[in-house]
Amino acid sequence: MQTCVLVWTGQSYSTS
Repeated sequence: MQTCVLVWTGQSYSTS
């Protein structure tokens, strides 16, 4: 499962 979200800190968080 791949998840791409924009964290509240403004960082780009992505995990495969």
